[in-house]
Amino acid sequence: MPKERALFLIDGSNFYYALQEAGLKKGDIDYRQLALHLARNREVVAIRFFICPVLPAGSPQAKDQQRFFSALRRQGVTIRLGTLVKRSRTCPSCGAVQGYRMEKGVDVLLAMDMVSGAIEDKYDVVYLVSCDADFAPVVEYVRVRGKKVFLVAPKGAKYGSLGNSCDVAIPIDQKVINACQGNDS
Repeated sequence: MPKERALFLIDGSNFYYALQEAGLKKGDIDYRQLALHLARNREVVAIRFFICPVLPAGSPQAKDQQRFFSALRRQGVTIRLGTLVKRSRTCPSCGAVQGYRMEKGVDVLLAMDMVSGAIEDKYDVVYLVSCDADFAPVVEYVRVRGKKVFLVAPKGAKYGSLGNSCDVAIPIDQKVINACQGNDS
């Protein structure tokens, strides 16, 4: 009997902040090691990391992110980029205008990969590394198409209805993070 095919989809910013909120120290996660650890005896067909590029392009933060992207590529991880857009909001109390940046397109890219992979029969199990409950309808759709969805989230993370939509929720703790540290970043 052939091995089940496993696809890993990582919502980069969401996972980063969920680890922080859970009090876990990220270090330099080797996402290939993490995928192999979680997949057990399944064949890992792809690992995709979804995120937005840091702006401005030449800033120290952007250079750090490019080093991180290089490490991901060395691990065999595909990077899928959304867009950071400028937004502003006005304080209702004092009228001060505050600028901020917002990720756009990341969730749609991830959802499209999950759906198209299910339709094209590219995987048997998708490991969704995110706590974003907005993915619940997508999860329900791919499960109806006969695919398994395993939610991967920090132990104790809040993921609302997403956990109920998935076949299994796999908690990540510091021991798992420590076992999947890479040598470079």
